[in-house]
Amino acid sequence: MAKIKRIVLIHGWGARAGRLYRLEVALEKRGWDVQNLDLPGFGLPEPTRAWGLTEYATYVQEKLPEVWKDKGYVFFGHSFGGRVGVVAGAKKAPGLGRLVLCAPGGFNRENELKLTAFRVAAKWGRGIFGENAFLRRVLYKLARTNDYNRATPRMREVMKKVLEQDLWPLLPKVKLPALVLWGEADRVVPVADGEGVVRQLPEAELVVCPGAGHLLPYRQPEWVAERIDQWFLS
Repeated sequence: MAKIKRIVLIHGWGARAGRLYRLEVALEKRGWDVQNLDLPGFGLPEPTRAWGLTEYATYVQEKLPEVWKDKGYVFFGHSFGGRVGVVAGAKKAPGLGRLVLCAPGGFNRENELKLTAFRVAAKWGRGIFGENAFLRRVLYKLARTNDYNRATPRMREVMKKVLEQDLWPLLPKVKLPALVLWGEADRVVPVADGEGVVRQLPEAELVVCPGAGHLLPYRQPEWVAERIDQWFLS
């Protein structure tokens, strides 16, 4: 019996579903039924309160066709979307049968140092530099929190909740086949993090794209689609 190809695509922080349109087309050419979703705060109105990863995972589940929840589907998440995918996999979302994590955030070995810098920037950035927007931007850049500087007040609270959640304890709870995709030259989340993620997942495979960076699914959608298709059919 032929496997039914269903996949939901979840973009990274600050992106929208349109960034994954080329991947959507590449998968459809290979016979996939694709749901490419915008998220609240990213292409859709912001949530009415500060959401965390659990709320985003629940939102994705609620937006999928009912038949998918009975017949099964694959969850693809890039960067921030990968964080959402880990939570969905750990909580055993109905119908979720497989997981594709593309350079997911939250697993960097320097994450604690970055998180400390982020907390300083979030708490003291305006207090230290007042209304000097240039100096605040410098602080945010040093803390690697440019996304925070650009976000609205509500989405800044969302970012805080997302970054505070420790995903490492969730990985062993993901009892699903998982494909982990990474760009060899990713400078945002290095490929060494992918190796650590795979070691913690009970059933996972890491595939690295030579020369690619963090924008792998946006810039090399055909490569990503082919890897997903081969893995799913193997």
